[in-house]
Amino acid sequence: PFPTQYGATLVSPKKHIEHIARDLNKEEYIKLQELVYIITKAVGKAVNPERMYVASFGSQQMNKHVHFHIIPIPSAVSIREQQMASMMPEIVGMLELEKDEWDELEQRIKRELKF
Repeated sequence: PFPTQYGATLVSPKKHIEHIARDLNKEEYIKLQELVYIITKAVGKAVNPERMYVASFGSQQMNKHVHFHIIPIPSAVSIREQQMASMMPEIVGMLELEKDEWDELEQRIKRELKF
């Protein structure tokens, strides 16, 4: 909802899951991670970053649903704007694109998806 990097993508199961280890069996977890991997590869091919971050954050107070952030980091980004900082709008700012730019990015990622 608050993208900070070009190509930032959120992967969230349709089924409501609050805790990975408690709410998923091993096979479901592996299937979810496979999906995260496939989407991470597609985003990487679409935007050609120097590095890809995959993170799962959440809070019982704010967002009780398991989700994964896929964050592409372009080349030459200062170390001060990498890792956790790369997802913090107060540090790196919000990504602002026009609707047609969002649509084009979406299509680039979708073209790379291989299921």
